[in-house]
Amino acid sequence: MYLAEELCDRVAFLESGRIVAMDSPSNLKLKHGQHAVSVEYADHDGLASRTFELDNEGKQAFTDFIAQVEPLTIHSQEATLEQIFIKLTGRGLTQ
Repeated sequence: MYLAEELCDRVAFLESGRIVAMDSPSNLKLKHGQHAVSVEYADHDGLASRTFELDNEGKQAFTDFIAQVEPLTIHSQEATLEQIFIKLTGRGLTQ
């Protein structure tokens, strides 16, 4: 899937001979992937980390949290095409 993501303009996911999704890799990620951010910050025990899913509730929780701590790093996370394939078909690539 990594090569498909890097080389292809469009990707189709097939299940039992039917197309379950077809679009550009970036659009598939936007439509079907989970988006999250991880925040690393210092707390009384040292370095700590917290991850927020960027749905409606998660966005607000992330905003509230950032207002309360001083982040050391913030990393975005997005689903891979393989994770999206599993989500849409219910099975892995080797099954």
